[in-house]
Amino acid sequence: MLFFFVFQPENTVVLQDTLKFADIFGNEDMQKESFLYFLLEDKLGKVISTNFIFPEKLKNSYGIIDPHIDVVVASNRCSFSVSQISLEVKARAPAVFVYLQINNSAIESYTLSKNGYIQLEPIQMIRLEFENDNCETVLPRRDIRILTINDFLKNTSHF
Repeated sequence: MLFFFVFQPENTVVLQDTLKFADIFGNEDMQKESFLYFLLEDKLGKVISTNFIFPEKLKNSYGIIDPHIDVVVASNRCSFSVSQISLEVKARAPAVFVYLQINNSAIESYTLSKNGYIQLEPIQMIRLEFENDNCETVLPRRDIRILTINDFLKNTSHF
């Protein structure tokens, strides 16, 4: 991994530099196998924002493999008619744009702490919340669908 650190005073915006992808990646093949991942941290090192840039179209990228992604219901708590469920999302390789979908007719709407993200860590904890009158609704694993861009790229020659 290659890291660039830029330190800025609070409440300022300054154009640091214009970077050319070729200068960062070194060659065209590396450019097709990599992406830029940005972390914005506060003074205490707490991540307050993340973003990423793919220098190539994903369909032209190399090295995107099946992450063998799965989810486990790690904990389930319900109080005051609100269910709070911790989902443990596991991946064996980086997963591009992980999207979780809840398919349960008893759950009309829900909130996820994170969705549509890049998973670089082997395990990511996601919090799911939904209204659950009298705490009667149970969420089985089969009601959780996981999609990634990796799934859609399986049919390309680079996968």
